[in-house]
Amino acid sequence: MSNLRAAPQRNSKRIRMAEDYETVLWRNMDVGDWQETIKDERSIFSDLYDITVRRIVEQLERNEHDVLLDVGCGTGDIINRLPSSLPCVGIDVNPLFVQECTNAAAERGTADRHKFFVLDAASLLAWWTKKGYSAKFQRPLVICCNNAIPIMPEKLRPHVLSAMCRIAGAKGRCLVTWWHGRYFSHAVVNYYKKNPALCGTFDAEQGVDWENRSLVTATDYSTKWLVPRDVLVMLSSCDIPIHYDTFKLEEESLGIFTYFGGKQTEAQSYYDSDEAQTFYSSIWGEHTIHIGRYDLTDAGLQGPSAASTDRILNAAMLHEEVIVEHAKKFFGPSQIGAIRALDMGAGYGGLLRRFEDHGVLKCGLGVDISGAMVAKAQLNNSNSSVLTFKKESYLCTSLGDASVDLVLSMDALLHVGRDGQRQAMREAARVLRPGGLLLFSDIMQQDHVDDNNNALLRPVLDRIHLSSFGSAASYKRAAEDAGFVECSFESFQSNIAEHYGHVRALLLEKAEDLKMDPAFVERMADGLSAWVSLAPEYLDWGLFVAKRL
Repeated sequence: MSNLRAAPQRNSKRIRMAEDYETVLWRNMDVGDWQETIKDERSIFSDLYDITVRRIVEQLERNEHDVLLDVGCGTGDIINRLPSSLPCVGIDVNPLFVQECTNAAAERGTADRHKFFVLDAASLLAWWTKKGYSAKFQRPLVICCNNAIPIMPEKLRPHVLSAMCRIAGAKGRCLVTWWHGRYFSHAVVNYYKKNPALCGTFDAEQGVDWENRSLVTATDYSTKWLVPRDVLVMLSSCDIPIHYDTFKLEEESLGIFTYFGGKQTEAQSYYDSDEAQTFYSSIWGEHTIHIGRYDLTDAGLQGPSAASTDRILNAAMLHEEVIVEHAKKFFGPSQIGAIRALDMGAGYGGLLRRFEDHGVLKCGLGVDISGAMVAKAQLNNSNSSVLTFKKESYLCTSLGDASVDLVLSMDALLHVGRDGQRQAMREAARVLRPGGLLLFSDIMQQDHVDDNNNALLRPVLDRIHLSSFGSAASYKRAAEDAGFVECSFESFQSNIAEHYGHVRALLLEKAEDLKMDPAFVERMADGLSAWVSLAPEYLDWGLFVAKRL
């Protein structure tokens, strides 16, 4: 069960120091020091550079891209080997590197087509637009090579990858390359040990974590080499849609090459926004953000009757209690206290906390693509010895195969659309042991709704950036295809309209006191009205249950 617990990490102060050190190091590194480590024919990366350039040229020819953007271009060792007629833009945080690139372009006679700029990648999207490139180019190939993404501070990665996707747009592509963890030991001996100007000196017994393929030196230089599974986890945690057929991962030599298009789910940026966090924490509190069982409160159970935060939380608590009792009945008394659980889209962590309060769990992992949600879940559960929360996508988690007994989710799977829901079922099947339980609630369209004629649902689909919802029937097919049996769905559809009606009333009541942006309030109120009006005839919500074969 160790794979459910958080891996040992440096404390936050040291992590910040390491990230600051790396930023300073790359900004001030001497051109010669870098080129000696990478470009020298004796370098372990010599062949990889040739392979990378070949793959970029193949991609350029295959998709007829009209520009190449190199994020973290270094000393221009890729752009300066590409066809001279292609417009190229390179950005790097190091002014010495950028000057080297500019000089080389002048010597080649490509300075009018190959442009290089000093830029922090955090400002990439706004800068690209301000330069007029978004209007000028329609089919960009956006690349980020040589393990640059893992080197970046963790908080910066999703912003850079999102900017790359948005720049690529509907007609462009992204290519990100990684140094393959399979060769980490080779790199330690034949690269890092031989390049103290890059990372300082270190003791291989103390500075190297061979199992996790990471290095931390006395100067706080750090690096991590990933295997393909790690790459998928990192990309999906940054909202890169690895489940789309446009995504491709290939391995060659010391490299891992990932190709993807410009589309993202938008869920991460929405839930991480200050407005969304204010909205959810003010209306629901900081416990959970799902629909509740108002039908149970109306059936005579205790709970406030007026539209209020307490009423919403009371209904949510009753829904969680139903899920806990369902799991307890499935596993039986002998397994209570020994269950390992994963919550897909855990939000503030309320459901796992409910399970912990009932003494059901041995350990639980909650994953969410929103860093803001995860931070609050970690804070809310800081005293727990049972629960762990990670910023990961539920489409590709860091858990091992057959490592949990129970997979949970509440109203989270709708955000990834039909393709993503199929991937979620596959991931649930992968991490569940044989005989394990899948238990989730979700908002979906009723089975009679025609996917090809769902214009009436556009007000709510557009709000969450989807073309269609899942349905009970589509979830059943996806679960069975993934290896689940005994699939069932119980509808509690009547709660949708009541829930969103309460939320809308509270939003309008509290908006002025919370100093919310009036435009945001208006958009949210209109969206909530659409949920209320469409729910009776077109939407469904309920509990889906399945057993891992």
